[in-house]
Amino acid sequence: MLKLLVMGSYSIFNVNKAYHWEYKYHIPYFFLFIFDNNDFHKETDEEEEWYSFLGYKSSAGKCLKRLDEYGYSRSFFHEIVEDVMMPDYKIAIESALEEKAISLVSDLKDVNKIAQHKKALLKKYNSVTGVGKFRIRKNDDTLTTLIEYLKYLIKNKPENELLELCSKSKFGKSNTKGIAKKDELEHLKFKIKNIFTKARPSYGKELKGINLENLVYLISEFPDVFGKEIHFGSLVFEGDFGIDFGEIFDLIQVHIILSAVHYNTAVSINIAELMDGDLAEAEKEAKEMKRSISNQVFRKIKIYNKVYEILAEKGSKKNLSFGKKILKENFAEIYKINRPQDRGRKFEDFLDDLISMSENISVISKRLNLKDQEIDLIVQNNIPKPYIQNFQSPHIMIEAKFTKSKIGSSDVRDFRSKMQDQSHLCKIGLFFSVSGFTSEVNEALKRSSTETIICINKDDIIEYLDSTYNSETWIEELIKKKSFR
Repeated sequence: MLKLLVMGSYSIFNVNKAYHWEYKYHIPYFFLFIFDNNDFHKETDEEEEWYSFLGYKSSAGKCLKRLDEYGYSRSFFHEIVEDVMMPDYKIAIESALEEKAISLVSDLKDVNKIAQHKKALLKKYNSVTGVGKFRIRKNDDTLTTLIEYLKYLIKNKPENELLELCSKSKFGKSNTKGIAKKDELEHLKFKIKNIFTKARPSYGKELKGINLENLVYLISEFPDVFGKEIHFGSLVFEGDFGIDFGEIFDLIQVHIILSAVHYNTAVSINIAELMDGDLAEAEKEAKEMKRSISNQVFRKIKIYNKVYEILAEKGSKKNLSFGKKILKENFAEIYKINRPQDRGRKFEDFLDDLISMSENISVISKRLNLKDQEIDLIVQNNIPKPYIQNFQSPHIMIEAKFTKSKIGSSDVRDFRSKMQDQSHLCKIGLFFSVSGFTSEVNEALKRSSTETIICINKDDIIEYLDSTYNSETWIEELIKKKSFR
């Protein structure tokens, strides 16, 4: 039975014989609409002369159906997680792997050894096809993979399997310095056991099931065991998103939970401890609370839509002005980043935001790996201007370089080669280099017969951010200005 028990500053979200987690200073109210008014339920406690249960009961299948009816489907949440909530996931995991690699060497100046460890860990992380007897299906998205893994854990409770896998992890070695191997193994065994069994007093009842907080901690500690799909999906349960995007966080988590349990699993929200007065007053207040919260959510949506509609309208002048001010600040911040790789990735993200300021242009792929090539950004070109349409380029390819030295002809030739491989879809290429280009680049571009490559430097970017152009007009003007050499 799924329950929400509220006591003081804590909320405990529990799925009997499945799993539970706790909220601190937060009551997850936003998903109350998964219950129908007819789901109201009450149970009295004769000894205490109070309600042992007062709230709403339904089933996982019915609640999921209501979520889908509202448009909150798994594919919708997958898009939100991957494209909106965690766009810098690759940067974060590379930094984490580098930290782990550093912890595995005794001489911190041995950069070659650190690089070798990082390469080996990254290879293992990307090549995981299953965790123990659980197999990761190739075509599943990250949320589906996580849901299927939770189902596996609920059914099998594979404590010994996880202990064996994690004890052999290269990441685990970093935790054994100064600690006896036997003690380290016992500590790991204790952590894994706490994922599957937890008992604590809660209105006289014991809570049992999978502790998601402990599970997420284990996954993040041993990402080479669980692989990128499960590790990525588990980040949905980390606290920062709950602080920044509380309502969205609640919806995503409850969808994952309901998807991982049986269709007929009982689902309930118990709000008895929130109520005051006598039994009749408490029941009346409990019924009123759901209606009141539903109205509050609806009103909040209306207010948010109204306040942010200016920023949501890509074509509006106010949106353009606001966006450019933010982009100008972000552009300046990139120069403060020390690591070249991090700087380059932030520049790609900056260009994603810059290009996407028009409703007719959208980045559909970032850091796309094609065999021996990596394309920084692929843009879908729906610009209605006849001049742009005459190029017959449904996509625009973007190369981004944030280097101290100017870009030479060899880099331009490599970019042209990428475009030629995709010539049926891409005739326009934008090459961004903050440090500019060498004089020989123009000669290299003259040899291009079918591809139009536009070289864009720092001054071009600043000029655009200071202008009143939208991005599609800017691209058109750049092509007109720079096509003739």
